[in-house]
Amino acid sequence: MTAASLSDPPLAAVPSRSVTGDDQVRALAAALTEVDAGHRDMRHRFASAVGLSDSEYSAVMRVGRAVELTPKQLAQALDMTTGAVTAMIDRLESANLIERRPNPNDRRSLLLRLSPAGLQVVEWVQDTYYDAVAAAVLASTGTSSKKIVQILTELATAVNDAAQKVGTPPFRS
Repeated sequence: MTAASLSDPPLAAVPSRSVTGDDQVRALAAALTEVDAGHRDMRHRFASAVGLSDSEYSAVMRVGRAVELTPKQLAQALDMTTGAVTAMIDRLESANLIERRPNPNDRRSLLLRLSPAGLQVVEWVQDTYYDAVAAAVLASTGTSSKKIVQILTELATAVNDAAQKVGTPPFRS
């Protein structure tokens, strides 16, 4: 966050009569933009720390989240060609982060899983991320963590719904 935003009172501390709802929503959107920037920076630093590109890091995390998936599913999730994903899987397998296994439902296909070393990377990332979130939640006052989860879940749904409706920007022909 910027120095100015760090000195601003939390939204809960701002009396509703002195700030319009629109200003509060804009402040929340700005704060979420800062969270997104911090999250992207953290992802990049995690990737660099384990010697991965950002795309490779995304692949490891996606495989970890799915438990197992096919190379085609990974390519779709990362919006990459299957050829590019195959080369990436080769690198991640050589780095001992991902394992290929036969697909019991389709002998022409493979399933990707994290290796034990890949599991350690994902656990390290999740633990570090959890610690950062816990520090912020514990430092907050006036809002229960249950309410924060509810608001963020609703916000994620709204943002994902809006993302599905994104079309051509009005300034592009």
